[in-house]
Amino acid sequence: MLSICDVVVDPELESLLRPLNQDESNKLTTSILRGWTDESIKVWLGHNLLVDGHNRFKVWQTALHSDPDNAPNIVELPFESIEDVKVWMVDNQLQRRNLNPAEVIQLMLLQSGELQKIARRNQSAGGQEKKLCLNLDKADILGDVANKSGISRANVAKAKKVFDKGTPELKQQMLAGDVSIHAAHSEVKQAEKEEEAATSFDVDSFDSVPTPSANEAAKKSLDKAIGELKRVIESLESLHGAFIRSLDKANTQKAVANFRYLENSARRLHEEITPCVKTMREISKAWNEQRKG
Repeated sequence: MLSICDVVVDPELESLLRPLNQDESNKLTTSILRGWTDESIKVWLGHNLLVDGHNRFKVWQTALHSDPDNAPNIVELPFESIEDVKVWMVDNQLQRRNLNPAEVIQLMLLQSGELQKIARRNQSAGGQEKKLCLNLDKADILGDVANKSGISRANVAKAKKVFDKGTPELKQQMLAGDVSIHAAHSEVKQAEKEEEAATSFDVDSFDSVPTPSANEAAKKSLDKAIGELKRVIESLESLHGAFIRSLDKANTQKAVANFRYLENSARRLHEEITPCVKTMREISKAWNEQRKG
């Protein structure tokens, strides 16, 4: 019989779970200590990897000091592969958790990726790997997630872009519900525009003597970068106003959310200004050297 001491917590599997907030953690601990819950923990049969009950396992380790007499029951579940484990864990999360749309989309996108791995494995074993690859390439993952979740395809696509290209801070804010999917997506798009503006002018393309066309190209590039910076500054000013209004109305929760968004935007603005200033300095240096020559 499997001992509780043999249970293994895999960090990759644990990362699939939304961490409990402090209130949820306190309630679970109280419930277990008072004997109000006798739910078992579940492990992968033959591998001893914990697949369900991570938080209950932590309570046993901390509040109950790993006391074997108070250890939770263990149920062993058979799975064919680690991908099957992940699919099951995501399903389990979707059924039991009160998740916000961003969290649902993240889990379902992850599940779709694991299901594709399983499909490739099964078809490869059957000698149909080439045909499967063509079918998977045509698969509408975004549409599939939208249909299963009841969330619009547009919002699924926006959230995926944030997960793919957003900063860790922005992704966390979206998952926590502090920033909406639309607002997070708008920030990613704005960052892409600013990056394009900052890198669109190639200083190395100068000839030894800047031509009128090169001068015009430099002017357009800098004008575009300045325009993007002005738009970001206007956005920051708007966010600052929302932050102050939230404080005036004593809406602390909203004020904190606005402040976090403002802080993140300010940090990104600083990062985007740096390459723009560098470009200006390189252009100025090239022109100065040409005049000296």
